[in-house]
Amino acid sequence: MSLQYLQSLTPGMMLHVEAVTPAGIHDKMKLPLIGMLANEYLLLEYPEAAKWGDKFEVLKEGYDVVVRVLIEGEEGAVMAFKSTIMPTVSRPSKMLVLAYPQQVQKQPLRAEPRLPTRLPARVQCGDNVLQAQLLDLSASGCRVQLADPIKQAEFKGQKISILLESAQQNPLPKLLGVACNQKQENGRWSLGVKLDAKAAPKIEKLFQQMLVKL
Repeated sequence: MSLQYLQSLTPGMMLHVEAVTPAGIHDKMKLPLIGMLANEYLLLEYPEAAKWGDKFEVLKEGYDVVVRVLIEGEEGAVMAFKSTIMPTVSRPSKMLVLAYPQQVQKQPLRAEPRLPTRLPARVQCGDNVLQAQLLDLSASGCRVQLADPIKQAEFKGQKISILLESAQQNPLPKLLGVACNQKQENGRWSLGVKLDAKAAPKIEKLFQQMLVKL
């Protein structure tokens, strides 16, 4: 598939790297992307020995790697490509250098794309009611970001109620679902929510009220 998918990669994204030696040894690790030069190479942080152990034997120049990365947002997909290890850079810090891939594959994670929104909302999880913002929405799921920083929280698997707020007089529908994943960014949690199967008519009505055709 087209290499244009690599444009989705940004510095700081976590890449799932699977090293494959000529002897058939597979070793997996997660490494942040530092940057890349189109058609030349990608730069990744070299794995810390304290966290991943000594990777010298599996990250040698010329060895193959398989890289996978989760692309979030309204589309939601897993991107994967094969590459070859180039000479390691040691200054200003040790970095893993990968050859620019020749082919990229992308597998969508959702049956339908999600449309981006910026609607204020209140999220109820158990007895807690939290201010939030609806980031994107489809007939079967959505993503919300909580407004207030929370140090420790366990939302995954919990029932979620989302009450959308509007400056218009027409009330917006209440959405029910289950949190299927959570991610913390800059101290704030974003939740991926699988909506109740009965939510589709409500969402269609919501888009009609927003003057957006579903």
